Amino acid sequence: MPTNAAKKALAKAKRGIVATGACSTKADPNFAALKDNKELPCPHCDRIFKQQDRLKQHIQKQHADVVAEQAVAAGPGDGAGGDGGGGKKI
Repeated sequence: MPTNAAKKALAKAKRGIVATGACSTKADPNFAALKDNKELPCPHCDRIFKQQDRLKQHIQKQHADVVAEQAVAAGPGDGAGGDGGGGKKI
């Protein structure tokens, strides 16, 4: 008598289901090529991030003083101020 797992596998094969679960790079090597594997280095230290949002969070938390000093040193009129010019692009 087949086990429950064997019965499920047979039923999936009859319905044409080849695999289940999340896609992984191990299961499909072409999927790895589709992922954006760029490295984003922190301009202030040697940390490297894979997500732009994580890099921004890191800079805000760890290098807030450096960013503030650069903003003061740049002075007004450099476009980095709170005039709304550097926001989200539509």
